[in-house]
Amino acid sequence: MIQSIQQIDGYESLTAAEIADALNAIHITHLPIDLGELLFLLNNRGMLVRRIRPADTGEKWTGSVVDMITHVNANSPAMAGGVNQWFSHITNDRNHTFDTSQAQYGSQLKALATAFGGQPTMPTVDDFDAIADLGGGWKFGDVTPEQVTAALNQHALQSWWTAKRAVIDEGIFDGSITDETGVIAVIGGG
Repeated sequence: MIQSIQQIDGYESLTAAEIADALNAIHITHLPIDLGELLFLLNNRGMLVRRIRPADTGEKWTGSVVDMITHVNANSPAMAGGVNQWFSHITNDRNHTFDTSQAQYGSQLKALATAFGGQPTMPTVDDFDAIADLGGGWKFGDVTPEQVTAALNQHALQSWWTAKRAVIDEGIFDGSITDETGVIAVIGGG
């Protein structure tokens, strides 16, 4: 978590609550989503099913994902590009992953979930959660100020220890520390 905290501009001057809010606004999964697993999930839930005889309608796919795409294209031009790119990507046999661990794609998935999850004929909130779960779940989204404080404290302790360890190692190497007393003196305890 500390690497993500350090990527927030000005994190040093933010409160733990402000950092938690910033992290919770980052919509990425822990891992990329395997497209084979995603298509299996979408098919199993009736969200995206390949038609056996597309000649009847000219459509290859049916399901709540198609309903969502149709709705977005007709009513939400600002989101149409993203949803069409997502659909094209996940139905392309040459692609292997949907990399929702990257903000570019994770944020698109979260935006769809927020805007359409649970609406009539659309994928449910549980459907979108199941998709995110294929990538290990949302990396952030429920980070608390207490968790931020713990991560910052752990990082500070690790930094302190790394600095002390470097002094101890150098002292042992150059002979200025020859026993536990010297180590304790560097650490600052007794």
